[in-house]
Amino acid sequence: MKLERFIVTFVMMNIVLMIAIVFSVKDFTVMEALSEIIYGQKTAPAHYALSPSKLKEEGFKSDNKEVFQNGMSEIYATTIISAEKIAKLNNLPPYEKGVEIVRMFSLMGDGECLSEPNIADKINQTAKKNGCSVDFAQIFTILAKASGLDARIVSNGIHYGAEIYNGNKWIYIDPYFAMSASGKEGRMSYIEFSNAILNNGWIIFDYFGGENHCMNGKPIAEHPYFSDQELFASIYSLNGNNIFEVNKIESKYS
Repeated sequence: MKLERFIVTFVMMNIVLMIAIVFSVKDFTVMEALSEIIYGQKTAPAHYALSPSKLKEEGFKSDNKEVFQNGMSEIYATTIISAEKIAKLNNLPPYEKGVEIVRMFSLMGDGECLSEPNIADKINQTAKKNGCSVDFAQIFTILAKASGLDARIVSNGIHYGAEIYNGNKWIYIDPYFAMSASGKEGRMSYIEFSNAILNNGWIIFDYFGGENHCMNGKPIAEHPYFSDQELFASIYSLNGNNIFEVNKIESKYS
């Protein structure tokens, strides 16, 4: 009887050990894969002013050409976004191009982040007014890249937006609220916008959502998010826009 108990206990312990090893290896594989491609957070003020070429020298990560083309092909085939719509933006200046990209998909979501990492699925969900700011920032950044813009995601840890490079500086665009911001010296970058909020600076909110957007007709400057200065005390930009690659890993192991 004691021998039988010993055998059963021994077998059970080995089964538990094997399960633990399998999950440990899986977790290690996931972390190892993500660590090779995922972008980090950059908080230094000097980093915000770097041009796209300088950012690449600093390790800014982008999707490889094949991954990006495959991702865009799926978007063109399964969503309201078409290659023709993107091509029509070719002759627009960078900021105007960014505005039109937001108008293609942004109706403002319900604030609940979408569980599916697939970008095409996210676009279809935002058409139903679903999704949170990170979903909108990812979609915008990918479509901006497809249109030829340099783009990156910015955040204060609570809300996500994006920046596009206009050839001279980065310009803040919030795809979720369908807005940008201007100061006395013109359109603001995200760090300029954050500093203005922290220091009660002069800001004009430029709203450009369509008539079906949730913020249409509402004073965006009075939105509670923009009146909470503490939210802008710590900001960062993501040191990469290889969103398709990261989401591919997320899909595989989620």
